[in-house]
Amino acid sequence: MLGLSLNSIVAGPRRSVQRFKKAAQIRREQHLLNKMKAENRAGVKPFSIYTAGYYHTGTRWINELIIANTPKGLVYSPKNQHRYIDDAYRIAEFQKHGRLDHDILGQQRCVIIYMVRDFETWIQSFLNNPYEVRLTGDIASSTYGWPSLNVYDLYAQVIKTNIALLRDSGRNYVIANMGYCQATQGMNLLELLERNGVAFTHPLMPIVRHTKDTEARKLKRRAFDISEYKHHADPELEDLLDSTAEALEYRFS
Repeated sequence: MLGLSLNSIVAGPRRSVQRFKKAAQIRREQHLLNKMKAENRAGVKPFSIYTAGYYHTGTRWINELIIANTPKGLVYSPKNQHRYIDDAYRIAEFQKHGRLDHDILGQQRCVIIYMVRDFETWIQSFLNNPYEVRLTGDIASSTYGWPSLNVYDLYAQVIKTNIALLRDSGRNYVIANMGYCQATQGMNLLELLERNGVAFTHPLMPIVRHTKDTEARKLKRRAFDISEYKHHADPELEDLLDSTAEALEYRFS
């Protein structure tokens, strides 16, 4: 044990417990999916739902909201946010902050919810916690296949790339602005999904512990000029953020 700190000694077993819990969760979800597949009648598959988006856009909150309102015996979204349910009722992997790929866009029954957020509030959350991204001045490092760019240009590229892929895919999707969803505690999104064939429990139950509506008051604000990070406005991005601040964009077929 010489040379090991108490924290490192404790961390090993803790990580093992976390891995065990995650593996057990996957087994439980796959068991339910196998039952759903066996009980499937008339070839009608229930939707699966996958929530993707860049850091600090409310993806965890929305995923938890869907899970909390899913009827007993069904699974729409795995608890692990980097996994989704494919058309064969299998749990597949995808990194929610990355570029949407052929596999997930090829799923006919998977509704992809893509979360966005206005840059002005997003950058404050990002500066407070950039996760894996290293920020040098206004330049964000490369993560999940995205290039190293000015942070605003990177934010624009991530959102525009994935929105274009969704719109061109022919698949079911929802583009949701975090602020718009927060105004109704996410009920507007659940009601849209319900109108388009997703069954939820009633009454619909809000989840507030993962929202960032109070985050602004809790963050240690740093004084900064937003022009340090946003050197120009990207018209395509700004139009998208403005339109989704007032309504959900979606396609169901």
